Amino acid sequence: MTKIWQTFQFYIAKLVGDDTSNRLVAYLKYCFAGKEVLWKVFWLYGVVGSLVLSMFFVAPLAATGGRLAESIALLVISPYMVWVLKSIWQSAENIEKDDFKGVPKAYLTLAAKICAIFGAINFFLALFA
Repeated sequence: MTKIWQTFQFYIAKLVGDDTSNRLVAYLKYCFAGKEVLWKVFWLYGVVGSLVLSMFFVAPLAATGGRLAESIALLVISPYMVWVLKSIWQSAENIEKDDFKGVPKAYLTLAAKICAIFGAINFFLALFA
């Protein structure tokens, strides 16, 4: 797994610089390890992040048409969804109230997986349409 993070950091460093890429990769690892609070990972990265990524990257690529554009969109959104699902699963116990401890892990990851499955079905239906 370390090799994947190093490769990611290498390419991000080319875009934003070494210091920023170090902080970004450290934070992504922090979330991936389940140390971030659940509401932030689920709502900001799982819901809003997926929506923004879809609106500003995937939808314009799909609207331009072509299998290459759709494949590029899939290559970008798939690693993001894997990161979000794993981060939600790992962070599920990091909630402020004790009333729901244990319950969100099952329901939130199920909801996130259902969204990912519907997204994959939508992509493959569009691919063969």
